[in-house]
Amino acid sequence: VTVRCPWNAQNGDGIDLMQCQNVVIRHCMVDVGDDGICMKGGAGKSALKNGPCKDILIEYNTVFHAHGGFVIGSEFSGGMENITVRHNTFSGTDTGLRFKSAPERGGTTRNIRISDIVMNDIREEAIVFETTYADRPAGHEDNQAATTENFLPHFQDIVMERITCWGAQTGIRASGTLQMIHDITVKDAVFHVWENGTRIDDPAMITLENVSIH
Repeated sequence: VTVRCPWNAQNGDGIDLMQCQNVVIRHCMVDVGDDGICMKGGAGKSALKNGPCKDILIEYNTVFHAHGGFVIGSEFSGGMENITVRHNTFSGTDTGLRFKSAPERGGTTRNIRISDIVMNDIREEAIVFETTYADRPAGHEDNQAATTENFLPHFQDIVMERITCWGAQTGIRASGTLQMIHDITVKDAVFHVWENGTRIDDPAMITLENVSIH
């Protein structure tokens, strides 16, 4: 499947899965104006009755222009479980792997496995975690602290391995408070960057194993 939309289209996502189960996305090409392949799980109490987005396989896809190659969020109060992303290529996206949410929109991720990803010419971050997201462009930073404990995002139990990035402004950025980013592992990865290797806030708990930044 080929998915295209104008680059200036408002909220022009390519493929969105909203609280879906048992889905395979394979051999697709995406070139759009917003997120490329995006997982969503609803916002707030209304999302709980429909359950998590789970048992998803995303492999052998190529994403060209997009805000993010693979994205979770911003709304995922129903949760994310058992998502495998492997053998995908992101070329010319704003960010590569993007995890974005905010209070009142967040949920919990479980068993997210991402591997064998190749990125080229990423405009901003190869990997980015945002917990105060507010429908701003990729790369925008907002250091506002969370002011509510309702439906806080918990990005956890995520393993990313064999990641290769040939050009990005920043390798890994994580901004968050209240331990909303924890139990994250990035291993066997190489990032070629032109500005920042990593920008990880102290509350974010990310383990780097055999990661090279040039």
